[in-house]
Amino acid sequence: MFDKRLTLFFLLLLKHCFISSSQQNTVLSTGKFAGQSTTYVSDGISYDAGLAVDGDTSSDFSSGSCSRTVASTGHAYWYVDLGDTYSIDYVNVFSATQFAATLTGIEVRVTSDVSSILTSTNICGSIPSSTSGHHFVYCNPSLIGRYVSLYNSNINEIIVCEVQVYGVPVIPVVICPDDIIISTQLSAMQTVTWDPPTVTDDVDTDLVANCTPSSGSSFAVGTTNIRCTATDSNTNTGDCTFNVVLEDDGNPNLKCPGETTVDTNTDKATVTWNDPSVSDNVDTGLSATCSPPSGSLFNVGSTNVTCSAMDTAGNKGSCGFNVTINDVRSPTVTCPNNIEIRTNIDQATVTWDDPSVSDNVDTGLSATCSPPSGSSFNIGSTDVTCTAADNAGNTGSCGFTVFVIIGSEDTSSNTSCNTVPGYLIAVIIVLVVIILVMFPVLIFYCRSHYSQKNKQKDDTTAMNMPTYDEVAMKPAATEYEISLPTPGNVTAPPPQPESGYQDLHTYSSMEPTYTDLKQ
Repeated sequence: MFDKRLTLFFLLLLKHCFISSSQQNTVLSTGKFAGQSTTYVSDGISYDAGLAVDGDTSSDFSSGSCSRTVASTGHAYWYVDLGDTYSIDYVNVFSATQFAATLTGIEVRVTSDVSSILTSTNICGSIPSSTSGHHFVYCNPSLIGRYVSLYNSNINEIIVCEVQVYGVPVIPVVICPDDIIISTQLSAMQTVTWDPPTVTDDVDTDLVANCTPSSGSSFAVGTTNIRCTATDSNTNTGDCTFNVVLEDDGNPNLKCPGETTVDTNTDKATVTWNDPSVSDNVDTGLSATCSPPSGSLFNVGSTNVTCSAMDTAGNKGSCGFNVTINDVRSPTVTCPNNIEIRTNIDQATVTWDDPSVSDNVDTGLSATCSPPSGSSFNIGSTDVTCTAADNAGNTGSCGFTVFVIIGSEDTSSNTSCNTVPGYLIAVIIVLVVIILVMFPVLIFYCRSHYSQKNKQKDDTTAMNMPTYDEVAMKPAATEYEISLPTPGNVTAPPPQPESGYQDLHTYSSMEPTYTDLKQ
């Protein structure tokens, strides 16, 4: 810690003891007008005040390059007029070797007017003891003035060979406004005004600063440096600078395409669109980026597309639109085959497996049949229609026919029968009773009718039949010969012999009608 403090001390000391090369090379006093309280003249040589600012730093008084006042009981002084107001940093005083003691205790003063060179309290410092060579007097702080003088009320003679005054011109002090930051959202240019800078000067008053660009000018987006200057009567110019910052806060304006609708028979569709238009208050040639991008594959339904663009200031604008993919394909419904049911009654309950349903988008769809499975179907054919709708409202359908037939019930078919209705049983019983009653009556009637008719035929045959001799019937091996009357008297063939016998009668002179006993 001690080493650090020691180092800092030496740095401060060096700062006060040494002057930069630029300052040492800037001598303000050389060649300027100088004056003194009195002028010493010897042997026709006048040792006037100007010899101390002629640029000759020789310490030999005899060379004639040193100034000298007349020794008296009055106050001796020497001064130089720098011609302008300066900030005096330090002064080098070169004494004459032969008269070095005359500068012991001399004070170096800085004033703004010549009348106050003896009374001014602006003292840079003094020469504590004078020896040959030069004496460095440092002004801390720097003093502002036009006149630099050597004076001490207790010294009555001043002999000095050269006085070098170092400093810088005192320029007007110009104070600019702070940086001006303005946001714009409408255009790339904007008019900006500000209060004029303040100007102070040690000599002149009412100085005005001029700024470039001037207040009220139009400024583009970005940072513009403004420099304001003020010049005093001695052509010393002071200046200051500040920035006008025009910030672009306007977001790019995007115009998206309108809502886009595409029909599809699948579950996806590729959609493209024109790029959104982009405008900005500052930048040109901006383009938008969309998500999802144009040319993407979109699923059935509505998808929001967002497009955005960013300008060089980092402002971001966006717009959006919807892409709608419509499912226009109907579900595929597959019905069972036609169904045939046999029943002994007038109705049959029929069931079947649900139709299968497939769709390009939706899953798990089911069909609704009319009439539904499990309904009672009448005798005959009935068309069944089954329909299914997907989430997009598309409807698909299929159909089949149910045949209900009277007959033995086919137990192998997919049917179920209800109990035979009571009224049908009653009808069957009545029909059976009628058949049982009418059938014997009908048989009796038929027998009576044919019996009566056969009796009439037998009576007619008996009246016209001649008397025949009895003939004994023999086995088929014996032949018999029967004499019959003329055929005209025979009205019927003889009866058929019993089974196992042959009719061996000989029928003579009979008409062919009677030769075939079977007829």
